[in-house]
Amino acid sequence: MKCINCDNEAMGKSMYCSASCRTVYNRNRKRNNVTAEISVTPAVTKSDVTDTEKTDITLTPEILARLPQGVVRPTGQPNEYTADMKAEPLAWAVSCGANWQSSPEYAEVIHRLLTLSVDELREQGMDIPVWKEHAA
Repeated sequence: MKCINCDNEAMGKSMYCSASCRTVYNRNRKRNNVTAEISVTPAVTKSDVTDTEKTDITLTPEILARLPQGVVRPTGQPNEYTADMKAEPLAWAVSCGANWQSSPEYAEVIHRLLTLSVDELREQGMDIPVWKEHAA
């Protein structure tokens, strides 16, 4: 069997040819294993969006003022990729993100809750909060 670091012959059942080779491999792997916070939706670049595809979905302070007290205001903005997402992937993206308040997915959920009727939300399979049901 070959060493996974240097391709020399490994000893026995080991994946490395020596202890020092194992140490070098682990150091390099930790250095190269950089994690970054990412969103589930792809980033938008200028070349991805044509003029006909652009949608002007923004959560202005006037729109956010319609949220009842106690609902966390999103700090991000929805984009054209989140507009096409179904309810389940949106819910998953919001629930697994560390910075869910600033995610475009959470902003999309709030945008839908504020602009769609309860029946339209049910058709999409979205969970309807109590404040939305009582407002209808």
